[in-house]
Amino acid sequence: MQTTPAEDRKAALRRELLRRRVAMSASERSRMSAAAAALVLGLDAYRAARAVLAYRPLGAEVDPGAIVADALSSSKRVYYPRVMGEGLEFVAGDGEPTEPWRAAETASGEPPAVVLIPGVGFDLRGGRLGRGGGHYDRALAALHRAVRIGIAYEAQIVPEVPRDPWDVPMHCIVTEARVVAVDPRVLEENGA
Repeated sequence: MQTTPAEDRKAALRRELLRRRVAMSASERSRMSAAAAALVLGLDAYRAARAVLAYRPLGAEVDPGAIVADALSSSKRVYYPRVMGEGLEFVAGDGEPTEPWRAAETASGEPPAVVLIPGVGFDLRGGRLGRGGGHYDRALAALHRAVRIGIAYEAQIVPEVPRDPWDVPMHCIVTEARVVAVDPRVLEENGA
């Protein structure tokens, strides 16, 4: 099967960014993960949320463990993604039987959740380059009230991520060095 030029650009960028991420030492990644987590914990949108849709890091991704620990100690509910067909659903991380987040999100008066989203790369306009399966984009399209926070190392920020019409942009991007408010209105509406 022949690929399109856009697919080729995404594949080349994905290879380069994965190479950058893996080239960092484990101690460097740990330090930068802690710094990024501290910035997320400082967001009003995070503090106002009653639920955190997190992820378990794969490979050399930013580790959101400090955010999850804070969420649990603050009595926030924590959900993790589970692949369902071609999409994701978010299920409770404590092993308790519960409805997936999609159902819980619509509860009356519920503050929106924050969704911590890993990526291979991001641009400053909220573009995200994932692993290529489209799972997050399909799931995020259904989470209308959730604040989307892309988490990456500064080395993963690029001038432009090639986008497809179905790609869901981030509301903000957090690295070890900064918070980029891509859509400040969303952050303001949700207490950031």
